[in-house]
Amino acid sequence: MGRPSWASDEQTEWLWDRHDMFLAARRDTDPDTDTVSNFMTKTHQLFFDEFPLCADPLEPSPDGQVPTREERIAKREHQIYWWFWNRRFKKKSDRKAAHAGRFLGLVPKRARALQPYQAYMHLYKEKIMPEISDRYAEYKAELPEGEEPTKWWPFCMEQVKKLLENETDAVKAEVETKRKAAKTGVDWDVIFNADHDDDAVPITHEQALQMQSIIDNLPKVLQDLLKNVEKQASWKGCVLVGGPLPESGKLTVLCVHQGRTCNLGNNFPQASDAWSAVEEAFSKFIANCFPGDAAQRLADAFNAIPETAGSEQVTQDTPTPPSTSNSSAAASITSATPTESSPISPTTQSTTAPPKRTGRGSKGKKGTVRAKRTEGTSTDGLSNAAITPTPSLNASKAGQQIQI
Repeated sequence: MGRPSWASDEQTEWLWDRHDMFLAARRDTDPDTDTVSNFMTKTHQLFFDEFPLCADPLEPSPDGQVPTREERIAKREHQIYWWFWNRRFKKKSDRKAAHAGRFLGLVPKRARALQPYQAYMHLYKEKIMPEISDRYAEYKAELPEGEEPTKWWPFCMEQVKKLLENETDAVKAEVETKRKAAKTGVDWDVIFNADHDDDAVPITHEQALQMQSIIDNLPKVLQDLLKNVEKQASWKGCVLVGGPLPESGKLTVLCVHQGRTCNLGNNFPQASDAWSAVEEAFSKFIANCFPGDAAQRLADAFNAIPETAGSEQVTQDTPTPPSTSNSSAAASITSATPTESSPISPTTQSTTAPPKRTGRGSKGKKGTVRAKRTEGTSTDGLSNAAITPTPSLNASKAGQQIQI
């Protein structure tokens, strides 16, 4: 098994995007013009603009000192140079692994909570790192001749754990608070389904804002995912997701479609008589996945005013919906006030003017979708996704429709 690459999947894909320019620079170089050096200088600048140098501690030099910023930049420039040089005879087909990583990157990985020693290092990094560097220098100096020393990072983590064990209870309590606050992966099942007899897990304003921001980005993420599937494997698809929407306090369903029939250019909802049954069944499923107060609890947290911010700051922090520019992920938000105690179905709710027909057999550009009034899509005809309130829910849960 080969040594892991220093570059992440995203960085590798970025480097491959400039690979052809590197080959051209090698081809065009001559005694009077060093085009490779010019290429490398520009590439280094663009790379660090795109991927700023991380702040994680690196292995100290032999004298026990942590490398300086200049040394770390020089090392990364050296790695970039050799990345291109080692691929001077390769072609675009060799970027397959990087492309696969980029494709899979559309699905975000669930973040893990910090370990106690990690939170401790975040809080006391400036205090403990010099001491650990001194210990590492002493450790290597006392090591018997010929014995291989432990690498810097495992040694560092081991020392951090030992220092934490010897800290006071006050410091350990601070670390635990930091660890819980830094947890980015929220277990919503635990929050929503906590028994009332237990200590209820509150939903913070920041968590509700973050959830709304993620939902706002879902149409583009899922549409890009389906487009990549179609591009790479020719498969067409439909994605249904749903849950509580913080800004409205309603259970909502998002439908994203990719692919059209060959004869009339219809997508799945347009081409199938069974779509209404599919949508209704999925909406009932979503309604049964959440307790009755889940959406309202999120809305209360979303609309809460943080104690440290006034109304002006709240307005600035609230995420805006996706832009309504000419893109396949454009979105517009409209309110639909239903009749009291009357169920709402997107297939019966008229929210946009019907588009002009261009002929029964006409087809739009492949990968785009013409607007259809009963889908809740926008009239520009570019979108293929629709977020709608779940049908077959009473009026208290269905009062808003987001058209994508």
